[in-house]
Amino acid sequence: VEHTRNRIYKELAFTDGMTKINNRSAFEVYMEKERNKPSSGGCIMIADLNNLKRINDTYGHRLGDEAIINTANLINDNFNDIGNCYRIGGDEFCLVLEGLPGTIARERLIDIQNAFDHTDEKPYPKGFSFGIIEIPANHDKLTVNDVIHQADYAMYQQKELHKQAYAPFLT
Repeated sequence: VEHTRNRIYKELAFTDGMTKINNRSAFEVYMEKERNKPSSGGCIMIADLNNLKRINDTYGHRLGDEAIINTANLINDNFNDIGNCYRIGGDEFCLVLEGLPGTIARERLIDIQNAFDHTDEKPYPKGFSFGIIEIPANHDKLTVNDVIHQADYAMYQQKELHKQAYAPFLT
């Protein structure tokens, strides 16, 4: 009974209640464990849902929550065999892909973005923006915060491009 209770508490502490994927606490624990291990390299991706505020303001939070859940499922389902996905903020996700070169991860993410844009019909443009940073094997100079900051910066550059593309739909 105690073992089951501990498992349930751990699951509650490290799982996002809405999306059912790992949460920010799980991400922080994972990264702390990885910090002291030799690295095989890989990449970290930060993704952010596009236009969530407009979705919430125009169509209600139920559709906004649905958009967050759909984005989480899309990213997690496409990478759960090779990485760990975390919801680290309201509509922000982090994907840790160990041993995967950034070019391959980027290609897969672009394919996923294109598929997501054309799934079920919604009364609003949908999609997500991402930034990805490659982590060299056995790096010793990059901190987790540095890597996340760099990926976040790249994500905001893509987000600006998406804002321009969505502008005709948002007026």
